[in-house]
Amino acid sequence: MQIDPGAWRDLGLDSYAMPAGNPESTLFSAINHTHTKMGSRLLRANILQPLTDLPTIYARQTAVLEILDNEEMFFFLSAHLPRIPDIDATITALVRQAPIPSTAKQTAQAINNVLVVKHLLLVAKDLVKGFQKGPESRLLVEINEVLFDPRASKLLDSIHNVVREDIEVDGAQISRSQRCHAVKVSNTLRV
Repeated sequence: MQIDPGAWRDLGLDSYAMPAGNPESTLFSAINHTHTKMGSRLLRANILQPLTDLPTIYARQTAVLEILDNEEMFFFLSAHLPRIPDIDATITALVRQAPIPSTAKQTAQAINNVLVVKHLLLVAKDLVKGFQKGPESRLLVEINEVLFDPRASKLLDSIHNVVREDIEVDGAQISRSQRCHAVKVSNTLRV
């Protein structure tokens, strides 16, 4: 189901459709307590294009109830979800990346992309610990299977072949110093 922009404005669902009024007076701003940019975008999309598929709605409700009923899982996820970088922005940066960087700016962006992917894989590895007891709801089981995907470990090992393991980034914030020291020096390099 889609809601047209006139209905957005009339119902006060989102600040984008509001005239120069108070953006804090929208439904979105009242219920947006998300910890990530991705969560905020998903909430906005769900307000503006509500789900109509009952099995999907029930699956989400069951997952939320399971998290709320499991205090350990709730606090673990609350602490770790804000560490997830913006996956949409990361994928966009990877898609736009030049196949072979030819300028310093492109090389810096390529290193940033690898470091953000590394950070994402490490956070996903940590998130697996939140599901140690094994979730019961179908949606959380599927998320758990994605987090346990063995290809993620192989990709992280491949990244560690060229990037130092001790270099860590906080989300998408990567300093010039981290970029300079991130890439391992090849043994064949002679100074």
